[in-house]
This record gives sequence, structure tokens and C-alpha cells, in this order.
Amino acid sequence: MDQMNQTESKAQKKDIKKDIRDTLITIVSALILAIVLNTFVFQLIEVSKTSMVPTLQDSEVVFLNKTAYWFGNPKSGDIIVFSRKESGQTVNYVKRVIGVPGDVIEIKGGKVYRNGHTLVEPYLAVTTYGDIYCEIPEGKYFVMGDNRNVSLDSKDNEFGLMLESEVVGKVAFKVRPFGKIEKYVHDYADFQK
Repeated sequence: MDQMNQTESKAQKKDIKKDIRDTLITIVSALILAIVLNTFVFQLIEVSKTSMVPTLQDSEVVFLNKTAYWFGNPKSGDIIVFSRKESGQTVNYVKRVIGVPGDVIEIKGGKVYRNGHTLVEPYLAVTTYGDIYCEIPEGKYFVMGDNRNVSLDSKDNEFGLMLESEVVGKVAFKVRPFGKIEKYVHDYADFQK
């Protein structure tokens, strides 16, 4: 009987070790998968500041699709995240693409024109001030925040145009605050008159 108990005890210890090993393998695999997905496929980004108000508020969290531009380029109207090095740190910006390579962007009389056509921008709460004329070269994009009066963006000479290499991904939808999930899809045809 004692030998049978010892055999059962050894089998139980072996099962416990196997369960612990399997659990650790599952946890490590899940962590590796999460890191790979977060690095290359998607990321949750917290919006800081108010440059995208009223579309995105300070502290809201958005789902960033990092694969959106693997086989294409940003389009006018897309809400994107791009990053720049500033004072030795990487800073993420959330902005709307207004102009793409080859476009001519003009701001005059409170309106934004792309290639001579007035942009339809129902997401704006304020008028766009200033007078700007910009021909967008290859590999660069004209971006602006929806809160035009406070947004540091391509309207400002110091900020300049966004480089294609700075793009991190496309904002797909807002995930926080919960209960206010919104998808961001923009039809190019609706973006200009």
C-alpha cells in the first residue's frame, strides 16, 4: 500500500510540474504575442492635449492600426499618428492628413483649399486662420489638428510638413471612454467640394 501511495505521489508531483511548465509556456507565449502585435500590428495610444478637439478629446484612447500603410499611403482625411524626435525623446502626434504629395494646399479667408477645391470639414468647431500656400513634395504630407487655433501642425513653419517615414499608423477607432466607441472612416469624396 505504501509503495502504491508513493507511486501516486510521484505521479501527482509529475502532473503538477507539467501543469506549471504548461502554464509558464502559455504565459510567455502570450507575452511574446502581445509584444509582437503591439510593436508591428496595433497599439493603443492615449491622446494628449487638445489639438484634435472636437474629434478627439484629451486623455481619450484610440486604436492605432500600424498595418494600414504597409501597402499604401495616407490619404487626405485620414487621422494618423506620427512620431518625431524632440529634445532626445520620441513624441507622438495625432493629426488629420489634409494634403498628400503633389497637392497644393491653400488657406485663405478662413477656408482650406486643396488643388483649388474647398475642403468640406464638418468636424471643425473653429475657422482656420492664416494665409498659407504650400506645394507638397514627394514623401511629405500636410497635416493639421481639428482644433486649428491651438494645434501645432503644418501651418507652422517650425513644425513643417510630416515626413512619410514618420508615420506610425492610422487611427481606426476610439476605445476610451468606454461606451463612446467611434470608428474613424473617411470617404475621400466627402472631403472636398
